[in-house]
Amino acid sequence: MKKTFLFILVFTFCLSLMSPCSILAAPKDKTSSEKTESSSDCTHKWVDDKDGTLGKHCKLCNIDYCEVNEHTVGTKATCTKKAVCKICGEEFGKMTNHSYTDTTDCSVKVTCNNCGILIKSGGNHDWEPATCTKVKTCKTCGATEGNVLIHRWGEGTVTKSPTITTNGSIRFVCEDCGLIKNQSIYYTSENEASPIDSVLPIIIIVVVLLVIIIVIVIVVIVKRRKK
Repeated sequence: MKKTFLFILVFTFCLSLMSPCSILAAPKDKTSSEKTESSSDCTHKWVDDKDGTLGKHCKLCNIDYCEVNEHTVGTKATCTKKAVCKICGEEFGKMTNHSYTDTTDCSVKVTCNNCGILIKSGGNHDWEPATCTKVKTCKTCGATEGNVLIHRWGEGTVTKSPTITTNGSIRFVCEDCGLIKNQSIYYTSENEASPIDSVLPIIIIVVVLLVIIIVIVIVVIVKRRKK
């Protein structure tokens, strides 16, 4: 009886030392793609990979460390490479921006202080094309070159027609910058009156006078004959 009771005590003590996870879920090989269904409820116990590769997995549910935790920076990110996780060895995150000192001197070559990549080649201006109001100008250093372009006035709009005694005017608007220019229109030979047109009023007056004189003469003659 005493031996039986002692055996039960020893058996109960051994059961208390065993983990519930070790009873419910037997450890799986690291290469297996299957995960224990209760991995989300497991009290993970992380161990190094059995195959000797960099990484950790739970010896109870076999899930990888980086599947439930954020990557741990081992090698910091640079402007040419992403950061490397010291747990799983995978790259993650984004590369950093290039570090360089910019300059407004177009003759100076600009490179990254870390990797040496060429950011801006020296000796080349970043030209902004010339317009009818501004010469060709470098956007970086402000250097200028050449002359302004000619305004594109178009056909223009007549605002006042010319006459024999007064000049007319025409308005032009630049198609590029919108500048307005007014210009006089002079009376030309194409619009001048012909010689006949210029003496026509005189001829009409003379004819009218002649008609009046003739009428007067006729009236006088008729009166004399009656007497």
